Amino acid sequence: MSAIQATKNNQNSLYKIPNPPQSYHGPKGDELDIEEEIDDKIYVQEEYNLVHRKAKIYPVLVQHYSQISSHEPSYTSDNPQENVDADARIDQMLQEAGLDLFSDEESLDSEAEEGAENIEIREKIEEIKRIISVSTLFQEKVMLVNKLHEYAREIGTKRTIEHIVELIIPKVIHNEKPQVKKAIIPQLLKLAKFLIASKDGHEAVVNNLIGEYQALLSDQNPDISKKACESLLGISNLLSMEDRSNYILPIILGLAHDNEEEDSRCLALQLLSHFSSLVENEYLEKIIVSEIISLSDDPVLNVRRTTVVFLVNICKNVRQDTFESKLFPVYYKLAYDNVWGVRKAAVEILPDISQISSPELRSQHLVDLYKKFTQDTSKWVKMAAHQYLGPFIATLKGQTIDKSLVNYFLSMGDPRRASFNSDVAFHCAFNFPAVLLTLGKEKWPDLKRLYKILVRDNQWKVRKTLSYSLHEIAKILGPDLTEDELLPVLEGFLKDTDEIRNGVLIHLADFIRILRPKVREKCISLLGHLESESNHWRLRKLLAAQLKDCVELFEPKVVYKIHYPIALKLCKDEVAEVRTMACCNIPIILKTLQKQKSKDYFERVIEDLFQISSSERYAHRQIFVIMCANILHEDLAMFCRHFMPHFIEKQEDRVVNVRIVLARYCGRFLSNFREPEQPSETSSDVSSAVEEQIEQKDDSNIHKHRRRYERLLCEKKFMKMIIRLKNDEKPDVGREITENIDFQKLMKFIKQNEESVKDIDLLEEFPDEIEEQKCAHEDSETTASFALNPESSLLLTEEEDDDNPDFSLSAPNASVGLWSLQSTRVIIDEVISQSSDDTEEVDSIDD
Repeated sequence: MSAIQATKNNQNSLYKIPNPPQSYHGPKGDELDIEEEIDDKIYVQEEYNLVHRKAKIYPVLVQHYSQISSHEPSYTSDNPQENVDADARIDQMLQEAGLDLFSDEESLDSEAEEGAENIEIREKIEEIKRIISVSTLFQEKVMLVNKLHEYAREIGTKRTIEHIVELIIPKVIHNEKPQVKKAIIPQLLKLAKFLIASKDGHEAVVNNLIGEYQALLSDQNPDISKKACESLLGISNLLSMEDRSNYILPIILGLAHDNEEEDSRCLALQLLSHFSSLVENEYLEKIIVSEIISLSDDPVLNVRRTTVVFLVNICKNVRQDTFESKLFPVYYKLAYDNVWGVRKAAVEILPDISQISSPELRSQHLVDLYKKFTQDTSKWVKMAAHQYLGPFIATLKGQTIDKSLVNYFLSMGDPRRASFNSDVAFHCAFNFPAVLLTLGKEKWPDLKRLYKILVRDNQWKVRKTLSYSLHEIAKILGPDLTEDELLPVLEGFLKDTDEIRNGVLIHLADFIRILRPKVREKCISLLGHLESESNHWRLRKLLAAQLKDCVELFEPKVVYKIHYPIALKLCKDEVAEVRTMACCNIPIILKTLQKQKSKDYFERVIEDLFQISSSERYAHRQIFVIMCANILHEDLAMFCRHFMPHFIEKQEDRVVNVRIVLARYCGRFLSNFREPEQPSETSSDVSSAVEEQIEQKDDSNIHKHRRRYERLLCEKKFMKMIIRLKNDEKPDVGREITENIDFQKLMKFIKQNEESVKDIDLLEEFPDEIEEQKCAHEDSETTASFALNPESSLLLTEEEDDDNPDFSLSAPNASVGLWSLQSTRVIIDEVISQSSDDTEEVDSIDD
């Protein structure tokens, strides 16, 4: 039954749609009422659904109205047949527009029973079809296509197959503009990932979706075919080997057999190359290898060149005997091709072919083939031979290397060759470590002259690549040759441009580690003037980072006389990033001096840091705060014994910038404090243990308990300082505290330390943030509780405490810390008084 006929049969209903240019007439000559809005309270559900859907297709009717009005059949009571013809004409137009009113009586009855959700889904489907069918703006279609995978998840698998896969996608691929086609290609892979999980969806993917790639891969627009190639490979990863062979491989073979378009054959080679690892060996060796052999004889040079480019991937996936009997002859034949572009491509994959080949094949064929390339008539082929000689020699490790190859490599340092090709020296320098590793340090006397020529080359890019590989060459040569041959090179590079010095510094610690201890001091002394000579702040930052890794390699005297002055000067650098990086050296220097019992040097460094703390320059006081934050992170005991009073007094600093830096690190301190040795113990447990030892006059663990109390004291003072900074007169200070505290961990801290928190009024300092975290925590726990047991009570559970790795300068993790601190100070005084007779021993204890 047609759309309008279904309504005409109901004499008590009115068919109301927005007013067209001319009106239709009903069976009895009554003009149909035209209204823009339909009141669902007046009309029955069937009529409302029909009119609602009619309003949806009104733009289509307006667009085609001239066709409707010119059609002679109209609604009259005298000729019922003309009424039927008019209905048929409108239904035909709706069908051509890709729309459906679902207006027969059965559909209306079923839709009346559907919920609002299903009605909304159908309306969305019709809206998609309308835009694809009617819209003349490709931008609108692109926006719609980009959301197809989202619509698919909303409407479900069945409707996605019925409407999107079977109707919309074919229409876009075969009829739309290139911009719309390009937009739909990524959606195909996303739709495949969504559909593949179900049986019906899998059938739609292999039977419908994959078939559409034939048109996309053959498209004249190279961007479309390239994107389609990538998308098809993505879909192939979702399928089984059987499906790949049955559904995707035939499409690729169709492209390979396209004698009209060379681009299709080149695209087929790319797909076959990637596909060689995704199919069974039977298909690989019988079908793909045969296609490669066939395409290697293609009359078009671009196809033959592409065959060479993608040959390696296929060679890696076939059996060794198949490679040597079928594919190596293909490579050898193409290496002698008449066109220089094909021969150049053969040179570029020579190292990869050599890596796959047997030693006999290398020595009998590939070495001679390389010699032929060096004598080629094309300069481009000879330049490629220069570039790939190093990688080719590296594949010959473990077997006798033809002397002519070594001589040819040595000749690359000849200035006459450099004048022929300026990149010869660069390729030689780039491949030098690989060649040296292959030949061994025994061949260093032969290679030394070439190396010295390269390090003095006028091109900075040649010296740069050698500076980055200096430590690798040192590893190959060993300590003796490194000290004799490479130390002068290092000294020269450190006096070169910033680009060259950067290459040396980035691996400085690795280079120094190879040297003997007596020579290391000479090497590190070269850095004394580097930080003052360079105007490149990134170079100074790199030097600060490398100093940290070098400290452990030297004696305390060298650390104090060389490392410490450089680090201290970098801590006062004019660039903030350099200062921050340099401050990381201070705790490592202190720990090195402390562990090696260098008390004199250790105390001198402490005194210098105290002078920085009391400096008149606020920037120096900021540096002290950052140093203390690093010391706190590395060694809590050292911080508590030496630096905590000076650190805490900065909360009263007269310069707001100092207090801002202090607030920044205090906030991170609370969120990153380390777990105690015994997380379950409380302060009363510790107190009982100490009192028991005092009664028994047992001081065996007195220093261990002192460290635990130092921790408690540090936590208590930090909490009070956080409150002070949170209420600072400058709002920026309090903002730093709020922004750097992890309130999720703060909630856990509050829950575990209620008495301590009340003592310092922490709950009152962050009411909004804590309430927000409580709500978020309750919501997450509610969801988890209902997921496990819908009838269970909603009780908050303790969350796991994750470390925060984002901040390297922060204090350790304190999610379980701050036990009840009542009477802590009294007990600490008792402990210290018990050990006052041996103060020096206590102060020297390692944490």
